[in-house]
Amino acid sequence: MLPFKSLLLLAFAPLILCKPSPLPAFQVTNLNTFEPTGRPGDLSPYRVGFNVTDPADATAAFCEARWPYSQRDTGFPSTHYLSNCSDHSYSFRFLDWESYLNFTLDVKHIYKKPDHTRVTKIGKGHADLNILHCTHAASGFSVCNQKDGVAFPLPIYSVNS
Repeated sequence: MLPFKSLLLLAFAPLILCKPSPLPAFQVTNLNTFEPTGRPGDLSPYRVGFNVTDPADATAAFCEARWPYSQRDTGFPSTHYLSNCSDHSYSFRFLDWESYLNFTLDVKHIYKKPDHTRVTKIGKGHADLNILHCTHAASGFSVCNQKDGVAFPLPIYSVNS
């Protein structure tokens, strides 16, 4: 027969050893990018658009950034989050931007719980040719779209409440 303390330890061991499960990642769908030709007279901007969903609260938004060709290396949001989403509780920026087909998408979602506690969650994921399929037109512009059937999760790396 085991002593009482040993029984208690055995009873609570699963609780002591278990790790909290990670928060569900944001899900990005319909990611698309556009690189203009840069030819004189072409006023088309760079463009990145995507849908994002937070499975934890079932909210979703369409987000988009546009910037002129003349600012191709500096015009994208990188230091500050851009709040250009259909649901204003979402904002985003690009980290490690190399090009329209190689960048890290960093998304922030701020919302209130039913008890009015404010929560900020931030997730990020890297977009490249594993996620995107690109078409390059003879006239010089390029369009990339998220590949059919390819998931693009943004694992949550920061939570504040």
